[in-house]
Order: sequence, then C-alpha cells, then structure tokens
Amino acid sequence: MPSSESIELLSRITGAAPSLLRFTHAQPNQFEIILQAGFALPVERPTNVYEFLRDQLGVPEEVIQQRIQTLFLNSSPVDNLLTAQVRPGSTLALSGALPGLLGATMRRGGYYSRMREGISYKTDEPLAEENSKPFLVQVRLYNLMARELAGYALRRGILVSKDRLCEFLEQQPPAFWMQFGRCELDEKPIPTDVFHQAAWEPCTETILLLLADSPVKE
Repeated sequence: MPSSESIELLSRITGAAPSLLRFTHAQPNQFEIILQAGFALPVERPTNVYEFLRDQLGVPEEVIQQRIQTLFLNSSPVDNLLTAQVRPGSTLALSGALPGLLGATMRRGGYYSRMREGISYKTDEPLAEENSKPFLVQVRLYNLMARELAGYALRRGILVSKDRLCEFLEQQPPAFWMQFGRCELDEKPIPTDVFHQAAWEPCTETILLLLADSPVKE
C-alpha cells in the first residue's frame, strides 16, 4: 500500500494522520527489534490471514508457503490461512520453525498439530457488512521472520510509537547509521546521524515508518 493511501486510511481509523518518516537503508533487517516489539498496519476491511500477508504485508507467495511456519492469531495457532480471519482487535504473530516438540506442535498443518487442537484457531462468524470498517492490526515478527520480512513490512509502511522508535534509534551503533541514505520527516530532510527526542519535534505520537526504494528528496 503506497504511503499516501496508508496515511489516508490511518486518518480514517484514528482521526488524525501520523507523521511520515521516509528513509533509505541498505540493511532493513537491522530494524528487527522494532518488528519483534510489535507494530500496527491499517486494513481497509476484514480479510483472511493469507490475503493479509500477501496484500497488506507484501509477502510473496513462496515465502508465505515455505518460510512462515508458525502463526498465532489472537494467541491461537493457525493452520488454515484462508479461513483464519483478520478483523478489528486482531493480533497476528509470525514465526519461522520453532525447535523441539513444542515447535513441531505449533507448526501450521504439521503432524503434531492435533496435540494442540484445544487451543488452535477456530473459524469466526463472518462480520456483518456494517461492521466492515477500516481498522488496525497489531503484528509481531519473531526470530528469523523479523529479519526475513523486514524489507517487505517496511516498504509497506508500519505504524510505531515515537518513543519506541526514538529509543531504538538512540541505541544503534555507528554501523547502523552507515547503512542510511537519506531520511525525511513529513517531507522535511532530517539528519540521520544524530537522533534524539528534540530532533522529532514537531511530530505525532505515532509514526508511519516507510522504507523507500528510491532516494528521498535531497
């Protein structure tokens, strides 16, 4: 979803547009801590998990089928991506293959999945048409998924709190900043080598973090 569409949709959901931090970075997987801590994505209407991953998170088909081994929707393991529904209030967690018997049990469609039948996701009743309004989905990416899906998520744009983002940036080593190209906040260039709270004013409490494929403005 392009940034302009994301901002317009976020405005409809929250009543106000977030600040847009648009940047270039050679190693988007270095943002994995942000993705593990959790972020939000705007969704136009309820959809199934497969379409959410493909259309909202921008994950290719082969990655969905081969790399995302474990999914939790509202803390319940998911086996069928086409019947599991993302709707208002949903929290989705993605993981690669987890180790041991526990990992084998939680893996979607795995041989041992029958062992956790009592906690597995159960199909929800369809929402009434009048309840099909835009909403935010909370997402967390664990272990290898945070690194492997970082580029896809950041190119779509993720919503994070200003405080969490500033804390993350302040803790990054020089090698992290060497990977930056350009950066702008609400279309105004900002320095990429000195990030502190004062550098973010004026700014909304939530920020749409967007990785640009092409350089931002000089």
